Amino acid sequence: MATNPTVASPKLPLRVGDWLVVPASLLLRQGERQLTLEPRVMELLLYLAERQGEVISAEQLLVNVWHGPFYSDAPVQRAMSILRRSLGDDPQSPRYIETIRKRGYRLVAEVVLPENYAAHLGREDATWGDGSPFVGLRAFDAGYSGVFFGRARSTALLLAAMRRQWQEGGRLVLLLGASGCGKTSLLNAGVLPLLTRATGFD
Repeated sequence: MATNPTVASPKLPLRVGDWLVVPASLLLRQGERQLTLEPRVMELLLYLAERQGEVISAEQLLVNVWHGPFYSDAPVQRAMSILRRSLGDDPQSPRYIETIRKRGYRLVAEVVLPENYAAHLGREDATWGDGSPFVGLRAFDAGYSGVFFGRARSTALLLAAMRRQWQEGGRLVLLLGASGCGKTSLLNAGVLPLLTRATGFD
């Protein structure tokens, strides 16, 4: 796990349920009450808030919030526990974060984003300057990994399957799908850039 993680999402304040979230100072505020979150826990909260209502798997969080390497979902469970405790949430009767058994987590509280929040997301694709990011009928390759989005869950599931095979001594993961559905792009622009990073991955 990387040390001293920084919050990659915008620094603009937003509301999650009864809490004002101030990412720039890692603060949660509710009336006179104020709490400071760890950077990774704040990043987790922002990731869930930006996808309010979506079910997010632990593998997806490990790929997109922890950025690998990982060997289990223990970091997610720990950070989720801290976040719930900070929000005053009860996993048995959640008002903020719901656990969907065998699928992941979903932020169920109302989220209010500032009007210009999306313009300040600061994602890698904001720096793209290599022509059109659309490749037509060709497959995406590693050069497009910065603008290859919308497949985080599939990337996470494939990485998890590969890890299971490796742990069990297997040598093959079979990726199936209809012709043209994006299998090659998923592998070349989603999975391989993570596996071949200089810092390593899992």
